[in-house]
Amino acid sequence: MARSRHGRRRRSGNIGQPAPTPREIQREARSEAARLARRRILFATVAAVLIVVGTVSVASWVNRTPDVSPPDVESPPDSGASLLLGLTDEGGSLVSIGLVASHSVEESRLVLFPPSLAVVLPGYGERDLADAVLFGGPDLLRLTIANLLGIRVDSVGVAEVGAFAASVGGPISVDLTKPLIVSDAGGETVAYGQGVAERSIEDLTRLFSEQGTGDQLALLVRQSSVWEAVFDAAAADGAVLSGLLASVEQSSDVAYQALSTAVVADPLLVSAVPTNRVVGVGPSTERYTVSTEEGAAFVVESFDYLQLADEPRLRVEILNGNGLVGTTAPVARVLIEAGFRVVFTDNADRQDYETSRLIAQGSENQSAAVAIQRLLGTGEVFLEQRQPSGVVDLTIIVGSDLAVQG
Repeated sequence: MARSRHGRRRRSGNIGQPAPTPREIQREARSEAARLARRRILFATVAAVLIVVGTVSVASWVNRTPDVSPPDVESPPDSGASLLLGLTDEGGSLVSIGLVASHSVEESRLVLFPPSLAVVLPGYGERDLADAVLFGGPDLLRLTIANLLGIRVDSVGVAEVGAFAASVGGPISVDLTKPLIVSDAGGETVAYGQGVAERSIEDLTRLFSEQGTGDQLALLVRQSSVWEAVFDAAAADGAVLSGLLASVEQSSDVAYQALSTAVVADPLLVSAVPTNRVVGVGPSTERYTVSTEEGAAFVVESFDYLQLADEPRLRVEILNGNGLVGTTAPVARVLIEAGFRVVFTDNADRQDYETSRLIAQGSENQSAAVAIQRLLGTGEVFLEQRQPSGVVDLTIIVGSDLAVQG
């Protein structure tokens, strides 16, 4: 068969072929009519389908909205903004602690703390940082970090680690800089290898919380990879940022300012608080400390805009002298936020003090004792001049006049 220049099919034959009979001509005509009818139906059907598909496509294009929308960044005030984030296991112990400190997009940090960091839990004595939420909830965690570094912690949010990971909304890409190696019956196994990979909610939960065969400093390196990936997801999608804040029950303006600025920071400066490893005591086989000098230098270098007072801060011990449980914590809170450093809490020599005593350890600290008297609104000022303590600068004995349980 050949085609005419109009595109229609035509019959081809040889010259000298016999002419078709009238019956053959009619049969050919009926066949041609049937073919044309079928073609019209086919073209009409195809056209209808194309119209429908085109309409749907146009409607989809017109109504299409982006899958993600970057968050609105609210810049912190000149004094900066900070948000302390704590992730706990199912038992309530902290497995990941991160401080977000933001001053601008060019000056934002995430500082990580090892869970077995030896700290003073104000009002509860020296324990691991991992225990802070168990003893006093999110506010005790906030107060502990403020006391440790002498900084302003504007807001604090705590969530169970699995719930926090789920708030990201789905698998995200994580560039793991240190593998997670675990022990099993056959020896050691690489649970998560180094490099970039999509990580599920279950993966994120495990990478945040499982230490593996390495020490907690190795854990912090892995956690930093996960925190950065979570922040990248929040920088790309405002819904993720909102989900993160909701998971830690934070809706304050300052929390949003701190986190929204940090997630878009380029680069986000991620580091661990400077620590020294010490021999583990009690149930802790691995323990760390932050020296006063190194902690102060780190704050000045990293976020001096959050400093509560110039270093060295005056050292205070708080002793319970009224016999009621929990009365030293509220006093500690007032003093820490005023720029003092609580280094010790315990019971006094007796439990029947009616009026609180504010003892200056040496004449050079007498004016500070008077300042504390004004802060607390009560108490008698004493001066220990003969044998002043070389460990603390001020001693507070909490009497019945301050017997408000925390």
